[in-house]
Amino acid sequence: IKAELIDDEVIRADLVSSIDKMNKMISSALEYIRGEALSEPHRTVDLSVLLASECFDFEETDQRAEFVGELGVKYFCRPDALARAVRNLIENANKYGDGARVDLQTGSEFLEIIVSDNGPGIPADQIGAVLEPFCRLSKARESDLGGFGLGLTIVAAIAKVHNGELELGPNEPSGLVATIRLPATSPTRRTV
Repeated sequence: IKAELIDDEVIRADLVSSIDKMNKMISSALEYIRGEALSEPHRTVDLSVLLASECFDFEETDQRAEFVGELGVKYFCRPDALARAVRNLIENANKYGDGARVDLQTGSEFLEIIVSDNGPGIPADQIGAVLEPFCRLSKARESDLGGFGLGLTIVAAIAKVHNGELELGPNEPSGLVATIRLPATSPTRRTV
């Protein structure tokens, strides 16, 4: 890489860092465009175990993620895609708050995966904007935190692929509640 040939260490480090950020942004954009969630086949999984496993993986890296949801919930879905969506939400909860609380609730019509944190939250007038690709609320605030503004967009796309939706709202007294609301029974499930 030609940047490594620059003598000034500060300029070289800055340039290498910028190139690395651009590569990550391009990779994220390509992954988003490919729509990987659409190609994954549906299968029935224990969603409770999937969510608890994601929380455990974060705990293993000294981040906070607590699963408090219902147990034994079987669901017909694209499990890798749902795991990725939850992982994005847990990452945000750890990035902007001091951890995530992951809840799973079932009802007659909907199933909800709820990830909450105690960070600064998102102003109500900006909730729609943060679901757009590459949107970041504050470049200054997030410059040291990484990311390219695709996380919530990807979560919303994965929810949509499952005929569901992503809803964002305030967590009182502070923070964000991100809810992936899915049909209680998947319309793509075939009965035998």
